[in-house]
Amino acid sequence: MNSTPDPANDPGSPRDRGEASAGRGEASAGSARDRAGAPAGSEAERGAAGGVTKGRSASGGALSGRRGLATTAVACAVGAGLVLLAATRGWQDLLTAQPAPLPPVTEHRTGAEIAPWLPALGVVALAGAGALFATRAAARMVVGVLLILSGAGIAVAALVTLDDHVKVAWPLLCALGGLLVLVAGVITTRKGRSWPGMGARYERPAAPAEVKRDRPASQAELWDALDRGEDPTKEDRP
Repeated sequence: MNSTPDPANDPGSPRDRGEASAGRGEASAGSARDRAGAPAGSEAERGAAGGVTKGRSASGGALSGRRGLATTAVACAVGAGLVLLAATRGWQDLLTAQPAPLPPVTEHRTGAEIAPWLPALGVVALAGAGALFATRAAARMVVGVLLILSGAGIAVAALVTLDDHVKVAWPLLCALGGLLVLVAGVITTRKGRSWPGMGARYERPAAPAEVKRDRPASQAELWDALDRGEDPTKEDRP
């Protein structure tokens, strides 16, 4: 008995072939979307990473080269100037009673009288600011360490005087100057090797190299050598 196949259950029917083709089309479209989205995400990640790298290089490059040297030296000089200015101001007023009928005497004490180390360390810091231009390599590292020690000493010496009933503004200004000197020293130890040295006009010129002549000296050249105090026959000797 012959049976008629059901078109709905026939795997080779046109409807099944259409549904299979539609499924493959959707899968191909999905994979195409994934491939299109992947580069976009990668580009975004690379862009973000590049931005971070550029930010780091910009922050590091701001203190490198001649610009970093000038900025650090100016900061150190400003800090030293604040220390020297504040150390000469009146930090403390002492009232001394006298026998009657004499009035009490008021004595004004400066920061240099209360903390004698402050002006000395300020001068060291100011000299260090100039030494940054005159040194290079290892010598500049030594200057940076001296600036760190000077700045720390200034800040400690100024803050210790707060227990002596002094005017608070001047010790704090002095401590601020010390911190500027300390930061300049830290930057010097980290970036100082990348800074240029003195200009070429301050350096000793190299001696000119002697030029060997393939021809005998002329009469005029012989007389010029004699005028300079040189022996014109020295090159002709074996």
